[in-house]
Parts: sequence; structure tokens; C-alpha cells
Amino acid sequence: MEEQLRALLAVACKPRVQIQVLPFARGAHSAMNGPLVILNMAHAESLVYAETPGSGQVITDPGVVANCVEQFGDLRGVSLSPVESLRFIASLGGEGT
Repeated sequence: MEEQLRALLAVACKPRVQIQVLPFARGAHSAMNGPLVILNMAHAESLVYAETPGSGQVITDPGVVANCVEQFGDLRGVSLSPVESLRFIASLGGEGT
């Protein structure tokens, strides 16, 4: 696991990467129903790829996409800040930032 944590810290130094950790101690949150990816397309359309057990789906409905974008914003708000997240990861891997 330490190697994986070091890899996260290395990737976090890239200019277009931002890592935020949501510790279990923060409790229940709005995205506990499964992972999702928000895809912002070049022509201003946004899509969502959502995974469910055994499958995944691409969602194009603007209302559902808007709800997912809001949900993602809520998650970022309850997560550790990017700086706090890197410190947290470093503390698990035994390295300083």
C-alpha cells in the first residue's frame, strides 16, 4: 500500500491533477450509491458515467447530469482540502510532503 500512496503523491504534482480524500470519519455522504465520472465534453455538453454492480451506464439527461454535478460539488465540500488530503496520504505512507 505504501507504494500506491507514493504513486498518488507523485501524480498529485501534475498540473491538471487534484486529489481530495473523504475520510470514513466524515460519515455518510450523497454518493454512497456508487462511483461516477463527470465528462465535460469540448462542445460544452456534460455526460455522466455511473457504475452499478455488474454494469455501467452513460447518462445524457441534462437534469440527471446537473444533479450529479451538484453531488460532486457537495463531495468536494465535505472532503479534506487538496493540501490536507496530500498530508493525509503522506501520513499513511510514512512520508512528509
